[in-house]
Order: sequence, then structure tokens, then C-alpha cells
Amino acid sequence: MLTRKRLSYISLLFLFAAACFQFSCRPEIEQQSLAARARKIHDRVLTVDTHCDTAFRLLDGSWDISVRHEPGGRASGQIDLPRMAEGGLDAEFFAVFVGQGERTEQGYAEAKKSAIQSLAAIRAMCDKYPSLVGLALTPDDAYRLEKAGLRAAFIGMENGYPIGKDLALLDLYAKRGIRYLTLVHSADNDICDSSTDRQRKPGQERGLTAFGREVVAACNRLGVMIDVSHM
Repeated sequence: MLTRKRLSYISLLFLFAAACFQFSCRPEIEQQSLAARARKIHDRVLTVDTHCDTAFRLLDGSWDISVRHEPGGRASGQIDLPRMAEGGLDAEFFAVFVGQGERTEQGYAEAKKSAIQSLAAIRAMCDKYPSLVGLALTPDDAYRLEKAGLRAAFIGMENGYPIGKDLALLDLYAKRGIRYLTLVHSADNDICDSSTDRQRKPGQERGLTAFGREVVAACNRLGVMIDVSHM
């Protein structure tokens, strides 16, 4: 027969083991609870990714954004419309990116041409797949599209180089849908200095140029957000 003392000892061992088990499992339980809460928030709110380079893919007529591409695969792209739906991504800013080139009349003309081509490709995507995606110009557009079960396509311009020295071009791009402007990219332009320009000598930093101040004022007038990445 077990004595009362031994029974108490066994009970204590059992309680200790149960406590250790509960303690060891608690982090996993807490992680599961946090993940469940995060999923509920994710499902409830409008989710927005503020940058992708998929506009480059749209310029290639053989790449179809309406088809699911396996992540990490060759030519999978950063996103496609099926993967956006799978991940609960409601809205995406498609970047009109033009790398920094020569600050000459020819360079500005080529940058403008490239920017307009990307803008047209993004809008053409929305026209081609109206049951999947729509162009968003305001937050209300994004909420409306979300309620309709569609993805929202915003447009941003990465690098102010396509503006050149012509402020009127910013108005043109805004009318065609851009809703943020990254003022600069990997090298200085006529708006401001880049954080990674290797051609500029130390002590020659200008910060925001006089023209850049005009660009910032115009962005505020037009309702175009100012992205300070790369500055």
C-alpha cells in the first residue's frame, strides 16, 4: 500500500510535470493565438502594398498577370492577381520606374517615353481584366473595389527623372494616375540628391534643389504623396 506521504509526493510530481508541460506549450499557444488575431485583422482591414516592380512584366506581352505564377519560379514576378487574392492583398502600388540616365534633353525625352509606356501598361491591365482589378485613384476607390471583390491598382512613380526640368509633366503624370512620387533613385537628379550617388564629391551635397521645392509644392497641390526613399 502507498502511504499518505508517498501519495503526496507522487501528486506533487504530477502537478510539477503538468505545470512544466503547460509552460513549455504556452509560447506555441500564444503564437497560435497571435496568428489567429492577426488573420482576423488582416481579413477586416484594407491591406495595401506600396511598391512592386511588376509594371516591367506588364510591358512584356507574353507575361499574364491574371495567371498564377509559382513564387520563386523563373519569371514568376513579384505579384500576380491570383496570388494577391490568395494572400488577402487588396491594393498594390505599381511602380512606374525609370532608372537615372543622362540629364540631357534626349535623356529626359527617353525617360518621359518610358514612363508613359509603363503608365499605359498598368491602365491596360485594368481594362483587360475588369473582373479582377480596377484602377484606384483615391482611398475610396480602393474600398469600393475591395467590396466588389476586386484588387485595386494604385500607381506610383519611382524616381522623378521623367519630370526632367518640366513641372508640367508632373501634372500630366498625375492626370494619368500617379499617386506618389519617389523624388530620386540611385543618382542625383534635378529635384534632389540621392543617398547613393557615387559621382558626387563629398561636400557637394545640395539636398532639395530650387526646382525640387517647386516639385514638392506641386505634389501637395495635386495630392501626390512624396516618397523620400533613396534621398
